[in-house]
Amino acid sequence: MSRPRTPVAYTGAVPVFADCVADTWQIDPEAIRFAITPRTKAIMVVHLYGQPCALDPILELTRRHGLS
Repeated sequence: MSRPRTPVAYTGAVPVFADCVADTWQIDPEAIRFAITPRTKAIMVVHLYGQPCALDPILELTRRHGLS
């Protein structure tokens, strides 16, 4: 079990993974958009290799869908 998945599974939630952007290896905001369902409660991002994710579009998704 991967580390980011462990705390999610511990709460009883079901993690849904989204694809990454090929040139940065960071989570793809467009892939997140397609992964959101009515059952989605939160978005958990992981910053890789000291590089932050593109948080502005991800935060816009959280506001639009009322997520954490």
